[in-house]
Formats: sequence, structure tokens, C-alpha cells
Amino acid sequence: MLLLGVGDTHGDLDPLFAVAAREPSARAMLQVGDLTAGKPGREARQDDDPDRLAALPLPLVWVHGNHELWPRLGFDPQTGERRPTGDGAALPGRHLWPGDVYTVPGTDVRVAGLGGNFAPNWYEREKPFPADRVRHFNAAEVAAVERLGAPGGPGPVAVLLLHEAFRGQAAGRLGAMGVPALATLVRRLGPAVCLTGHHHVFAVAEHGPTLALALPRAQEGYVRLRFTPGGERLGWERVAL
Repeated sequence: MLLLGVGDTHGDLDPLFAVAAREPSARAMLQVGDLTAGKPGREARQDDDPDRLAALPLPLVWVHGNHELWPRLGFDPQTGERRPTGDGAALPGRHLWPGDVYTVPGTDVRVAGLGGNFAPNWYEREKPFPADRVRHFNAAEVAAVERLGAPGGPGPVAVLLLHEAFRGQAAGRLGAMGVPALATLVRRLGPAVCLTGHHHVFAVAEHGPTLALALPRAQEGYVRLRFTPGGERLGWERVAL
């Protein structure tokens, strides 16, 4: 069974369609955030219309990054409070909030995720966070993902999607990258694969039972992940676009 891992797009959605066209047998596309740029002028090009993602020929499973169209995820632009998005307002695809699980139909392959990036001055605070501070995750959200691995949970998580990297994963574009609290989360949850974005560099490492892959921007390529229907990791490879 084949899953595809794709990095930050920052509003350039063409690579997602290119990947889907190359991999007609894939069961889902897993994306690690910054799906949209979110603010005019943040990128050299304008955001593509995210509604076109509804035309992807396979499920898009994703977490938010630190740059997104926040109102389309239900966030009030001033207070940061989340409210239900009306029909047609939500971004397409299966967005994972902390504690959510996506199970590939007909299998035991489970995908969980944690969106956003780390800010030490906000980590221990309670949400909602105001305005675009919604881009940060907090300790309560990390705990919600960690509880998936507790007794009585949904079962082992095959793939964990993080926007931010965890401590010890790899060297990054700004020096050592990663967050200690996320390293603890990965160790306790023990996913077969952990995909991360945010730093726009490719790196690979083994951490106990977990294959950790830091993904470059989607424009540079993607990874192919092969699993048994029971959730056992069989192999992976990087593919350039």
C-alpha cells in the first residue's frame, strides 16, 4: 500500500497535482503544512485558489503550518477563536486537528498530526491565541496527540505529521532544528514514520522504531511510503519533481 509525503507548498498547488498524476495507485497524499501562504505579499506569487484541491484524485490529509488562510480553518482573524466553518468555507481535504486520526479505508494504517510551529512564550498558555498567533501549538495540543498512544486509544499510529521538526531530527537551515517537546511526543507515540516540514530541507534519520523524514518544499519532490495493510512499514524512497 502506497502513501505519498509532500512538503510545504506555500500556496503553489501545482506540485500536488503533478505528484498525484505520477502516482495513480497511491491511497492518500500526506502534507505537512503551509499549504497556503495566507497573507498577500508573503510569497513572490499569489496563493492559488485552494478550492481546486477538491479536484485531487486521491485523499489529501494534512496539518496546518504557520502560514495559512486562517479564516478558512474557522479562526476569527482578531480573537483567534475557532468556530465551525460553513459549507464550502473549509479548506478541502482532511485537515487533522490534535487528537484526530485518519485511517486509510480498509486498512489499519492510521495517520495523526500536530500543526503549527513552536513559540516558547506561548507554549504553556491556554488557547485561543489572538490574531495570527493561532499559528503556534501549545502544550495541551501536544498532550492531545500523545493520548492517542494511551491504553484504550485508537491503536498504533503509522504516520505522524508535524509541521515543526523535533529535537535531534537533523541539522537545519538555521542550525540545529527541532523542539524537545516534540521529540518526547515522537518517542512516546512511536509512529513508524514521522514527516515534518517548515525548515524546507530534506533529512532522514532513524529514532527507535520511527523513520523521521524532514521534507523540502513540494516543488522539489516527494516521498513514497509503503506499508502493509496492517500498518507495518515496508520501505520508502525520495522522488524528485
